Amino acid sequence: MTVCDLPDGQAVSSFRNTTLDLRQYGTLKMFVHAESLADNDPIESGDVNVFIRLGTDFTNHYYEYELPLIVTPPGVYNADNEASRRDVWPLANDIEIELKALTDLKLKRDKEILDGGSETARQRRFFSSYNQGNIYVVGNPNIGEIKTIMIGIRNPRQTPSSANDDGLPKCAEIWVNELRMSNFDQTKGWATVANANLKMADLVNFNVTAGMSTPGWGSIDQIVSERQQEVKQHFTTTAAMNLDKFLPEDWGVSVPMYASYGIEIEQPRFSPLAPDVEFDDYV
Repeated sequence: MTVCDLPDGQAVSSFRNTTLDLRQYGTLKMFVHAESLADNDPIESGDVNVFIRLGTDFTNHYYEYELPLIVTPPGVYNADNEASRRDVWPLANDIEIELKALTDLKLKRDKEILDGGSETARQRRFFSSYNQGNIYVVGNPNIGEIKTIMIGIRNPRQTPSSANDDGLPKCAEIWVNELRMSNFDQTKGWATVANANLKMADLVNFNVTAGMSTPGWGSIDQIVSERQQEVKQHFTTTAAMNLDKFLPEDWGVSVPMYASYGIEIEQPRFSPLAPDVEFDDYV
């Protein structure tokens, strides 16, 4: 991504529309490189930031991580040398975000609202420092239903505390590479079912079925995001009886009776009000 004459406090970006459920992963990662744009005034480290935004839209419901960039000076670098590679892709530029930090920030904001804060806080950028940058939340985003991914360059706004910011427009070239997920959730799902049948001659036929399954359970042809995300329990009992056995046989009366009782219980793993936060954490 290249940009020139980017005004102070402004940003430009690229985006992709998608459909992703990231709840089964723990960490988002990406490599980032920054350099001065040829034939323009050189930039210094910290002059521009990179940001990545994940959300259901671009402006009202999203998480964002923003990181000041180390600038690689012009030169020739040896791709076979680890130190040289890290000059081009500085370790300090690596984006590595624990997704739980994003959902925890949303919970922190919501708790402040419940404790007497203003509901308008949901529409503002609520932030916290994270690693070398900042994370933000706006609205009610859901990492279980990512619709947009935005990656951009921002010229941070000059403030009285930013002593090294000259407030001027900037020209820069940014490379981003290998946006990926790691720390896959390997929680094992399991299921069991039991069945018992009792038959008393031709008087009563009594049947009981019970079962339970946990998050992560699914058929072998299902991808991870399609598998069960609830604790499911069920219990069913049925009885078929011939009540005419209690009557004189010479009456010639047939009185069959059938009764059944069943119950199903589902305990969601994620809160219905915040589908990317586990239910117990949300409560």
